[in-house]
Amino acid sequence: MPCERHNFYPIQCKVVRESQWSYNVKWISVPSHSPSHADSVPLVGPEVLVAIAIGIFLLLTVIRAYGSGALSHGRRPRTALRQKATGPSVGPDHGPAPSGSPGPVPSFSGVPANYQQIQAVAGAAFRKQRLLNHGEYKLLLQIEDILPNIAPRHRLMAQTSLSEVIRPVGDGVSKEWKQAFHAINAKRLDFAIFDSAGYLACAVEYQGAGHYTDQTRTFVRDAVKREALRRAGVPLIEIEPTFTKPDIEAALRRHLPAAQKA
Repeated sequence: MPCERHNFYPIQCKVVRESQWSYNVKWISVPSHSPSHADSVPLVGPEVLVAIAIGIFLLLTVIRAYGSGALSHGRRPRTALRQKATGPSVGPDHGPAPSGSPGPVPSFSGVPANYQQIQAVAGAAFRKQRLLNHGEYKLLLQIEDILPNIAPRHRLMAQTSLSEVIRPVGDGVSKEWKQAFHAINAKRLDFAIFDSAGYLACAVEYQGAGHYTDQTRTFVRDAVKREALRRAGVPLIEIEPTFTKPDIEAALRRHLPAAQKA
């Protein structure tokens, strides 16, 4: 019904939010027979209504474009950001499992590899194992018995990482240096004899029966260790399974002459 004073309808605009990025514009006509509504609602002309509608349409277009762009660029939810900042929560249920059985495995999806390692360890059972086999342990006892008589200040260690006792000479960043280091990084010495200053004085390798299980792989591994020790100036003693105590003593005296003079 037209308004008597201005000859057009009193109309009220209402924007309704339907979802996160969806809005709807509703035009509500106020009945002219209600004096209270007619007096309280401002009266606008058609030109103003069209301008308002265009403005709202443009605003909603910008909001939708921004929202879709933010989502397409991989915006993370707040929970993921909070988890990254504080780290995953490990509660009492993630503690050590009783009687050696695997405990509940915590979920660390979407977190760094270190936490994935924790997940793998938490879901596995572990047991102790011997460091040396029977032949290696017998050789260890023999060397421990002989070494104090030859070099009292030297010390014997077993299963020593080769890359911890010798290093390639260089800047540590060149391609050649990295290749040489990685070649020895996973290698170990059966036995390592250290001088009083903590440097490797002699290496001992036990060539037992299990040493030749994979001959091709063993040959390459031994060749790498021999060459690396040779270039580092460290003598290498290779002991066969048929060794005797005099054989070991003679080899140690031959390769540790400086220690005997000291």
